[in-house]
Amino acid sequence: MSANDEHYLEKPQAMHFEFISEQMYRFEVIKSGQHFLFSCQRGQEKLLLEELSRHANDQYCVLDWFDVAIFSHQMGERLARQLEKLFDCE
Repeated sequence: MSANDEHYLEKPQAMHFEFISEQMYRFEVIKSGQHFLFSCQRGQEKLLLEELSRHANDQYCVLDWFDVAIFSHQMGERLARQLEKLFDCE
């Protein structure tokens, strides 16, 4: 088992996704003593996912594909709730 494989076994100590304004998202991860903070504007979610994917592909980074999947899932849930609110208001 390589050092990188060990990261796949480790769960993040903290993972948080939030809207910091009407137009901004923030995703924070603390894993293996490292703190990652990503943000993007609404409509730029694809760029944020691409950035997270680059980190997951980096053998020296503790972020992995499971972390990216969790972020993607959390972002999808938040966006779905926002859409529900929009349609409930109309």
